[in-house]
Amino acid sequence: MNKLTILSLGTVLALGACGGGASAPSAASAARPAAATTAPARTSAPTGAAPAAPTTARKIAIVVKNYQFDTSAIDVKVGETVDFVVDNKDEEKHNMVGLGENVKLTSPDIDMGASITYRWTAPEKAQSFKVICAYHKETNPITMNVK
Repeated sequence: MNKLTILSLGTVLALGACGGGASAPSAASAARPAAATTAPARTSAPTGAAPAAPTTARKIAIVVKNYQFDTSAIDVKVGETVDFVVDNKDEEKHNMVGLGENVKLTSPDIDMGASITYRWTAPEKAQSFKVICAYHKETNPITMNVK
């Protein structure tokens, strides 16, 4: 045999010895039970997680008439959830928009003659800011005091 054939034959034998092929299980592995391949079925609901309590909100009624909000100031608590019930008595749409840093108060439009309920959660930090109608600059602002 030539050297190349002997070298090739030696490589094949070495690779086969490394476990490249299938072999019968050893006596030690045959004695062990096979590991489960699927997770056991759940028999009960998870524990420790209580259902979330429904959020209750304070209702604050606001009427817009003659392009004016019927209130000039509102006091709310830090983090308080509020339902603004806004009644538009005008013949044009209105909305409520909070002006200030980190203020997230933008109601949907309130069509002429319509009423809406808009849920809002006050900021987690005490502050005061203005609430305006973005459509009508002549509408008086509401001062929102978060305490």
